[in-house]
Amino acid sequence: MPREQVWEMYGSFLIEYTMEIGWDELVRTMSPNLKGFLDNLDSLHYFIDHVVYKANLRGPSFRCEENEDGTITLHYFTGRPGLYPIVKGRPSLCPKRAL
Repeated sequence: MPREQVWEMYGSFLIEYTMEIGWDELVRTMSPNLKGFLDNLDSLHYFIDHVVYKANLRGPSFRCEENEDGTITLHYFTGRPGLYPIVKGRPSLCPKRAL
């Protein structure tokens, strides 16, 4: 199995697991819609890194762009190479479970 596929599977597991252990409540408070949720991903990662784990990690950064056709493009930035497969398809999985 390719490494990228393993990371994608881990990303799916991570979202499912965190929703099952109660993080769905936090996600519900972030925004009533997908665009708002995506706009707040940086804040969510900051909260997880600095408040929950009391770490000084540099989490990923996200920028949301609304397209003319009504779709949303999510831009993902990180200094940790090779982890992008975790993100593929995951930002929509979390709100589907909670919004």
